[in-house]
Amino acid sequence: MSSLNKSNTIIVSPSGQFYGSEQVLFNHLEHTAKRYLAFVPTKGKFSQKLKKQNKHKVSGFSNLRVLYLRLLYKLVFQNYNTLYVNEGGHIKFAKIIAMFLPYVKVIVHIRLLEDTESNRLGKLPKNLKLISISNYIRDVLLPEYPSVMIYDPLDASKVSTHNNQSQSGDIRVGIIGRVSLTKGLKNYDQLFKYYFGLNGVKYIHFIFFGDILQKEEEASLFFDNYKGKEFPQIEFKGFIEDQEKIFSSIDAVLHLNEKEPLGRIGLESWARGIPFVCFNAGGCAEINKTLEMERFSVAFDTDWEEAVIELISSLKNFSSSEQENARLNLQSYFSIERYLKQLEKQF
Repeated sequence: MSSLNKSNTIIVSPSGQFYGSEQVLFNHLEHTAKRYLAFVPTKGKFSQKLKKQNKHKVSGFSNLRVLYLRLLYKLVFQNYNTLYVNEGGHIKFAKIIAMFLPYVKVIVHIRLLEDTESNRLGKLPKNLKLISISNYIRDVLLPEYPSVMIYDPLDASKVSTHNNQSQSGDIRVGIIGRVSLTKGLKNYDQLFKYYFGLNGVKYIHFIFFGDILQKEEEASLFFDNYKGKEFPQIEFKGFIEDQEKIFSSIDAVLHLNEKEPLGRIGLESWARGIPFVCFNAGGCAEINKTLEMERFSVAFDTDWEEAVIELISSLKNFSSSEQENARLNLQSYFSIERYLKQLEKQF
């Protein structure tokens, strides 16, 4: 176990998988100069990955009531004064801790749009602070719930740029994430109906990288409709853990959720020099604006389908200077060093 200085903050990860929020917390714990006590779900990849770091004390949990009783005990009888919850899913339990222990600082990171709703947040104790991941989420929370906005980090030094080019000449567009309503499924359906209605246009290859959320009837029907031979330029690869396999096989990333809180996949894409096409709305547009790549954000209004296809068609003109500019801005605004300084200042 690491001999780093012990922190007086306890960290809780509500999810045990290894999606965006867990990746951010993993980066935090990987680069911090402090040693934390972290509670993560027993089941899932995240616990295993953290234990392999051999840097922090990692404790598993499977029952929320038991977890928060343990946290209550540690905050009362041991040398801890701050509780940090990496997602908003535990807000009810975090509020209980804050109400019972008014001298303890409780911090909850709001990462999802559904976690901004007043019927979930309710009345917050004065010692409970919210952190938002984008200006978009911060503004949704206002005026009732003020928050500190901190952009999630991305360590661009660990990835290399890709200069991909399909041998067939097609433009390969990656759609990364679960195939579900929350990822803009209806917008993809609308786009495909427009695209395949164009006579003789067949040069864009759409590739989905993510599990099909079969319990959603709309997602299941979407998959059944577009997986067939009638649409050979739409491919479903499923979830692929190795991101380099994904990014080395595509020319652009498309994300059509106009209410995305931030859109970490946009950071992953630009870090590799791959254009990120999205709506001029939500956190995705905020990423492109911050990186000075606004031209890759399409207005979400009438005829947006035509605008998306035209933008994708023009990607062969994407210059190396634009690629480098995006990476430089990424290092300035989304570095792990900046994230650590801003986040740990709240503890």
